[in-house]
Amino acid sequence: MKHLTEEQIFAFVNKDEEHVNLRKATRHLDSCLGCTKLLREIAALNLLLVLNKIQRKQEEAWALLRNCLSDYAVTNYASGQLSEEQKKEVEKHLQECALCR
Repeated sequence: MKHLTEEQIFAFVNKDEEHVNLRKATRHLDSCLGCTKLLREIAALNLLLVLNKIQRKQEEAWALLRNCLSDYAVTNYASGQLSEEQKKEVEKHLQECALCR
């Protein structure tokens, strides 16, 4: 029996019916240890890529939050306890940052 190509296995992992017949690929994978091993390797790689993307998104979100106003700054701004210079900095940040508005 002919082995699945890497492209077909990638398509199978991604449920891409345009590039692989999922039913035939499933039947083949049920009986072919070589393709099943390659499937596991590709699925693990795919998972690592997804997790890497999620991690980058989280790092971007944390970077945005680190630049946000502290609770202390917001409280002091609201209660009028900041100097004019600090007040202007807070107001400038509020104009630019959707997260703090």
